Amino acid sequence: MDTDYRMVRIKDAGALLDLLLAVSEEVDSLPQSPVEIAGIDKEEAEAVLASALRKATIAGAFSEGRMIGLCSIVPVSSEIRRKHIGLMFIAVRRDVWGKGISSHLAEYAIDMAHEKGIRKVSISVVSSNGNGKAFLERLGFVPEGKDLRSLNIDGSFIDGERFALLLD
Repeated sequence: MDTDYRMVRIKDAGALLDLLLAVSEEVDSLPQSPVEIAGIDKEEAEAVLASALRKATIAGAFSEGRMIGLCSIVPVSSEIRRKHIGLMFIAVRRDVWGKGISSHLAEYAIDMAHEKGIRKVSISVVSSNGNGKAFLERLGFVPEGKDLRSLNIDGSFIDGERFALLLD
C-alpha cells in the first residue's frame, strides 16, 4: 500500500470528517462521539480546520484516495512560558493498524511541530488501552501521570494516563 504523508489542507475537510467518523465508530477513545461527528457538515469542518491550521500542526496519511490517519499537535498556549508544549491527538483507521502508519504519521507530525518550536509533546490515552500505551513508549514517550475522568462515555467516567515526549 502506497501512503502519502503530508500536512492537511482545508480542502481535506471532507476526508478528515470521513476518517473521524470511521474511527469514532471503531473505538471509544476519541473525544467526539459518532453522533457529534456525523452532525458536522463540510462547510463547518472547513471553517474549524482553517482556524486550527493557524496554530496546530496537522498531518495526514493518505492512501488510495482516502485519509487513513491523522495526527495533530496543538500548542497548549500562546503564553511565552507554555507555548513550547503541544497536545497530540492521533487517529488511524482500524483496517490499516499494524502497518506502521501510526508510527510514521506521529514521527512526521512531531518533526513538523518541533520545527514550529514545540519542545514537549503530551498525549492522554485511556488506561485500558495497552496497545496505545505500548505504541507511545516505542516512540519514546514516558508516562507522566494519571488523567482522571478523561472521558465520559454514556455516563461512565474513563480514566486516562498522560505520556510526554521531550524534544531537544
